[in-house]
Amino acid sequence: MLKATDNAADVIGYRDSDVADADVLKKLKDDYNWPLTDPDTCYEYDEPEDSKNLAAEWNAASSKYLSQAQLIDADAAAVRESHQKKLGNDARKRVSDKLATARQLLTDSEGKTQGNEVRQTLTDRIN
Repeated sequence: MLKATDNAADVIGYRDSDVADADVLKKLKDDYNWPLTDPDTCYEYDEPEDSKNLAAEWNAASSKYLSQAQLIDADAAAVRESHQKKLGNDARKRVSDKLATARQLLTDSEGKTQGNEVRQTLTDRIN
């Protein structure tokens, strides 16, 4: 379980605005904050039947922890993927905005420059 929580440590602090899909972040946080409760401790003076029951409880807890660790690992991977998607979307939007600004500048400058060299350079860079 510790390995899974360590695996998620770099993304658990993300905000909704850091990912493309906030639901994957919510799921990670829900699974990450799942309450871990250990069964009672087994003592040397316990009756054999009590020790047997506690062993069964610890075995069940171990299975739950393993299952939860797998969920956290999968959730963390989904958050990383969503974060990368968000970064890509943001980069595409910035480029698109810059291109729109450049195209507008090209349109607005038509007939207002002495030579066409600068406008041609801008056209070439847009293309």
